[in-house]
Amino acid sequence: KLIMRSGARLDEKGYGVRSILHMTACGCGIYDVGALLIDRNVPVDGRDKAGETPLLIACKFGKTDLVSVLLERGANPNLANKHAGGDMPIHRAAEFGHVKIVEMLLGLTLNKEKLVDVDSRNANGDTPLIKAALTGQIAVARFLLANGAVIDRPRGLEDKKQTPLQVACQLDHYDFAGMLLESQADVNLTDSEGLTALHYAAWG
Repeated sequence: KLIMRSGARLDEKGYGVRSILHMTACGCGIYDVGALLIDRNVPVDGRDKAGETPLLIACKFGKTDLVSVLLERGANPNLANKHAGGDMPIHRAAEFGHVKIVEMLLGLTLNKEKLVDVDSRNANGDTPLIKAALTGQIAVARFLLANGAVIDRPRGLEDKKQTPLQVACQLDHYDFAGMLLESQADVNLTDSEGLTALHYAAWG
């Protein structure tokens, strides 16, 4: 903060592509630093060369304090990455196991201008629950299910419409699969190739 108050330019791009706010999301993630940058007109939803916003990066790295200030200052929680599967912030938080951030994003449902759908699909057709299944994030999955996520909603990919249970079995996330079964996931659903969760478990 001292450096900024001493006249440092805030419009310089790190590595030629990332704003100071992007770098904060990757690094310190401190609330006061983020607030000061936004108050000095660093774009809250600015994109870097990879199509990332500060909120997307902060959700990936679990920077809870920075996510809080970004949302307070008007960051769009539905703004997706322009590349890399078209993830939205909730997909990133689910994939990397940040329950508190998922909770913060879903808490915006009381504000119609910032509605976050618990079953939002990215460009690949993946929901947050699918993203959690891909990395075995049980705590996130429990939270999503408790807040209305559809347990058997399949991936949107045309060539392989797998359910979260099938994804978990394919990737050997058996504790995750067990949690889904305890939560009444349908073990006999088939994907677009006619495969069930048991096929994937046997294959693995």
